[in-house]
Amino acid sequence: KNIPFVLKPVDMYTLMSRIKRKVGTPVMPVVVTPEKQWINDSSLIIDHHPLNPHTRAGLLLVDEGAGSTATILTEAFQQAGIPVPIRLATALVYGIGAETQNLGREAGPRDAAAYTTLLPNASLKALWRITNPPKPASLFRTIASAIRHAFMARNVIGVHLRELSSPDGVAQMADFLLSHEGMQWSI
Repeated sequence: KNIPFVLKPVDMYTLMSRIKRKVGTPVMPVVVTPEKQWINDSSLIIDHHPLNPHTRAGLLLVDEGAGSTATILTEAFQQAGIPVPIRLATALVYGIGAETQNLGREAGPRDAAAYTTLLPNASLKALWRITNPPKPASLFRTIASAIRHAFMARNVIGVHLRELSSPDGVAQMADFLLSHEGMQWSI
């Protein structure tokens, strides 16, 4: 993507809120060096998804039993006896809620425990702002098009979205269409 590499300190709150405002969903930024080299090794990876066999890192912490990476981080803070400040608690609550669709999808008792432990220390006002950002007009055009062109076969719903202003529209529309009564898959 020809993004110049600029090393800046980034905290978790910045990753969870500012990047979400720009692209519509929290993502880890892709880093390219000034020589246009993709950085393919990380010093630390914490995740709850299965890793690609080619993934390399100085330290890997992968726990597929958690429904969210934020759950793994919360448990690490608890086990180390480290208090979680308000902004970090807010980011972790958001992370658990976003990954598990508010504990309704792929969530387990560990996720619920982490969420309920953090929630009293989180800023509900900031959490609301993160989860309800202003939405561009293009999103509403995409929703309208998805509704008009959706097709169903048994418990599958899908749509060909054509060109989108943001790649996040694919996941947003898949989740939106999946909320249709009786649907179990969206494509």
